[in-house]
Amino acid sequence: MKGQLFVIALLVAVAHAPAFADAPRPVPEPVKKAPPPPRDNYPGLGNLDSFSTQDLGPNRKPSFAAPDHDRLARKLLSSDAAKECSDALAHAQWRQDIEHQLQSKAHFDNCAFDEATAYIAELLADVDGVMLGDGDARKRALQAMTLIGQALHAVQDFYAHSDYVERIYAKGGGLADVPLPQVWTADGVVKVRAFVRDGLVSGCVWWDFPHDCADKVPTHAMLAKDDDQHYPSGKKILARWENRTAYGAAHELADRASHRFLQYAWQHWPALTATCGSVVAYPVLVDLRSP
Repeated sequence: MKGQLFVIALLVAVAHAPAFADAPRPVPEPVKKAPPPPRDNYPGLGNLDSFSTQDLGPNRKPSFAAPDHDRLARKLLSSDAAKECSDALAHAQWRQDIEHQLQSKAHFDNCAFDEATAYIAELLADVDGVMLGDGDARKRALQAMTLIGQALHAVQDFYAHSDYVERIYAKGGGLADVPLPQVWTADGVVKVRAFVRDGLVSGCVWWDFPHDCADKVPTHAMLAKDDDQHYPSGKKILARWENRTAYGAAHELADRASHRFLQYAWQHWPALTATCGSVVAYPVLVDLRSP
């Protein structure tokens, strides 16, 4: 009797099996994967297509006129210490897109303005620790230049990855008069926050974290000005600014801000002059990530 009941129950289950088989099954969403990091193919400062050279000696005042690049480059190349320090700086800038590809704070992405300015402050605090430490002065200077290079990448990305250029251009005035918020100082952080309250945004990157943007903020690919070949915003012509592209304007502003930042570093840590000399070279707007 028990055997018959078991057979009947089994037949009932089999009879209903097609109904279960025909039921719609949920289709899993495709898993998003961040793009692979760029290849670590840093060419070395001597092989970069272009770089800026600045004299940051203690008696030099910040000047935003075009530097005497050839003269300064020759001065740089004549000193092994200067070349080594500049190469450490440029290499650190280059590697930010590799080692910190997924961090909004390293690139001023995803409207992470507070996180980015805090990140710069953390890096500079680390420089303090290195420069106040013991040991070989050259090694400490190269460590410091690596940290400064990481911060410099973020300083430049403020102009390349936000809509700061567009907002300032819309207000009128010339390129030479554009204010440069010193994002590495407390006063600069206050100014950036004021710009954010006024609507400043940076491009959204889905694989970067955190995500601080509101809805409908343009993507990084649409808003970035890392070049004028691949990025729509970078291609825009700014007629009032001598027909520069938005990329050209971002590049110039980032270069000016870089000089101010490095001038600050050389004044804040005088031992850099003693070890590295007064001339430093660096690339501007290096971004290896895919648009």
